[in-house]
Amino acid sequence: MKTFLLWILFAALIWLSNAEKIEETSIPGESTKSESNGVVETSSRKLASTPKKRRKRYAYKLPWRKDEFTYSILKYTRDLPARVQEGVFGKAFNIWHEAAPQLKFKFKRNEPKADFKISFVRGAHGDAQAFDGRGPLIAHVYAPEDGRMHFDDDEWFTDKSRYGTNLLSAAVHEVGHALGMGHSRKKSSMMYKLYRKYRGKDVELDSDDIKGITKLYRIRPSDRGNPNCKDKNRRMCENYKEMGYCAAEYKAVMKEYCQFTCGLCDS
Repeated sequence: MKTFLLWILFAALIWLSNAEKIEETSIPGESTKSESNGVVETSSRKLASTPKKRRKRYAYKLPWRKDEFTYSILKYTRDLPARVQEGVFGKAFNIWHEAAPQLKFKFKRNEPKADFKISFVRGAHGDAQAFDGRGPLIAHVYAPEDGRMHFDDDEWFTDKSRYGTNLLSAAVHEVGHALGMGHSRKKSSMMYKLYRKYRGKDVELDSDDIKGITKLYRIRPSDRGNPNCKDKNRRMCENYKEMGYCAAEYKAVMKEYCQFTCGLCDS
């Protein structure tokens, strides 16, 4: 009887998750230029709200409800060869994958239905946040689970150069936002509010970024080497846990659907 009731609850939460998804994809995130207008999450200018707990400098919002993603560049910039741009974004996504191995990313060329849709655009480009020409805004992205990532094509994007705007640095920052990360208060973090210039060193995440993404996607240190330890629906499983369904009596069902949240990956 308990198992039957759990299945009913599971179906109900799936319906609620789908309803939430429609709302999230139709209402973009916040704007760096004006947080009050509820438009988009933009790159590196205004500090997002962060919890006031000590030593917790990263900020995060809501994650995606899945772990495997596709991404595509729908409109390229003329600043760099297409293959170079694909390589840069591939590296940006891989940097986050290395911090959280459960997150997997696959490139699809010219795929409008990809999870993350990257475009280089200018000025007013069809959403509520127009770009402002060269500087100070570099890019903006929509919060999960929309996936649109817009880069201001009036910037001069470069690769491994001290001149212009380093595309990899901007891409890593924006991918973090697209995954649900907010701005960090730590200056050495890739998610710090200000753009990081290229100084001859490879781009890498700070420990603060890693703590943020693992907290957001609930990846424990012991699970980082086990990419198969995952839930079927992360947010739904979190609700289950709060309601007490990670108890031993529901183990059989929860191991199939919420093994990560309930700590059943190795059981």
